[in-house]
Amino acid sequence: SAVARLVVAAHLRGRARSEMLRAVPGPERGAQVVQAPLFTKRIAVLTEDFVEAAHEKGLAVHAWTINDLEQVDILAGWGVDGINTDEPSTVREHLA
Repeated sequence: SAVARLVVAAHLRGRARSEMLRAVPGPERGAQVVQAPLFTKRIAVLTEDFVEAAHEKGLAVHAWTINDLEQVDILAGWGVDGINTDEPSTVREHLA
């Protein structure tokens, strides 16, 4: 449910966003990271606004499972903190 709240918060601005983010567990409750897929059931989960909202809350963002190098570049541009992949050597070399 915390990921769903972050998805909603990513679409909000101002006070509504702040109120939604208060309902998301963050470092104050022991949460350090959110791990999320790009999509679930055709619903976009991981977006640039999602990363921004998670970072506002003090959470690192790990994307999974990303094997496409073009998508790796996009996610890196959004500021994701980690990428779970089936091709770690390829992704590491690409990012280097």
